[in-house]
Amino acid sequence: MSEGENRQLLVAAAAAALVLGGGAFLWIGASEEPAPAIPAGVSKHSIAPAVTDGTEEPVRLTPTPDGADALTPQEKVEQAEKNRKKAPPPSLLAGLKEPRVRPNELTDAVWSALKPLESTFQGCYDELLVQEPQARGRVILIFDLEDGSLTSDVSAELRAINSLSFRDCLLRAVPEADFSVVAGRARVLWPLVMWPDRGLSLQDPVEDL
Repeated sequence: MSEGENRQLLVAAAAAALVLGGGAFLWIGASEEPAPAIPAGVSKHSIAPAVTDGTEEPVRLTPTPDGADALTPQEKVEQAEKNRKKAPPPSLLAGLKEPRVRPNELTDAVWSALKPLESTFQGCYDELLVQEPQARGRVILIFDLEDGSLTSDVSAELRAINSLSFRDCLLRAVPEADFSVVAGRARVLWPLVMWPDRGLSLQDPVEDL
């Protein structure tokens, strides 16, 4: 066999090997199933593995995606309601600017018992002004009465005044009042108003029209 014929046989053999190799590569690639796409918003770790006993099609559990966009309109309403219930309610005393006594007909009796303490309350405020010359605001005294006696600890909510010693001074003064004129049970919420240039005063009761 001549040298030219040998060269032709080598070229033909190389071409055949190249064709066979490419075909095998394509066959292997076609046999592999592409991985299923993971929906947006779902973690690949949250998808349960396929479950099958070999006789049925695999069952895949599809979790609900996290996030507000995955909620239905009804679910959004329910979620908002849950969040509203968890939120702390606003203070019932935040807008209280006038005395509140329940029952209302005992307001004048409570007023007459607290009025003599106004000078004592002023003394507490004077001590506060030494430390804080511009201190101003309101304090709401809160307590319960029954047949002329205190039936609860006196508490106070300070509005725009941050002084525990001032609050404690007011709380010590309230039990000194003569509540004997108050008959029956009463729930009292009574504001005190303070201005550096005007001093302290009990908030006047609102007259019924």
